[in-house]
Amino acid sequence: MGAKVSRRDFLLGSAVLGTGLLAAAPLAVGTQAAYAKEPDSVEEIDESIEPSEVYECDFCVCGSGTAGLCAANRAAELGAKVILVDVVTENGVGGNSRYVENIGHISVGTDNALQAQGEVDTFYDSLSAYHRYAGNTIITRRFSDTGEEVRTWTSEFQGVTFNARGKYDEGPDEMSGGMNAVMTMYELGKSQGVQFISMLAHSSC
Repeated sequence: MGAKVSRRDFLLGSAVLGTGLLAAAPLAVGTQAAYAKEPDSVEEIDESIEPSEVYECDFCVCGSGTAGLCAANRAAELGAKVILVDVVTENGVGGNSRYVENIGHISVGTDNALQAQGEVDTFYDSLSAYHRYAGNTIITRRFSDTGEEVRTWTSEFQGVTFNARGKYDEGPDEMSGGMNAVMTMYELGKSQGVQFISMLAHSSC
């Protein structure tokens, strides 16, 4: 504990990616039985959930998709003690991110995502239209402005590679590009000391 991570340093894309996180606070994990009955009030939640385990960390990241893994790896890179919490599903680590083809660059009038690079305003307009203008404009603008910086960091620091079309490189044994990216980020997180916790089994991964 005690790592001094500035908000400016950490926000290298992490907040843009929509990651839920808690800073410098104990993390209490409740038992599965505590969540079995839907509470009638906030007070009932406080009374019914007794933590089975308590962890100390500088940053707690919720979700092991590419957004969460990027956030966890960035915080760890800056010296924070990081815990990443996720609910175990049939998809395992990475969740739906294992099916994603790239880090966020969508086509702008072409099927080659790399041609969208450097055209920030065009990319912003295209990304907004792609989501039918329902997205948060501040987050979309920030992602458009810093997307290349995040992409470069993802490649140079996290070791995620991209093919000529700007998609994630596929992994060995016909592993999908998304899964290859997820596992690359996951292995980096483990090597940096990120603690992965399953909310279903309450055990470290």
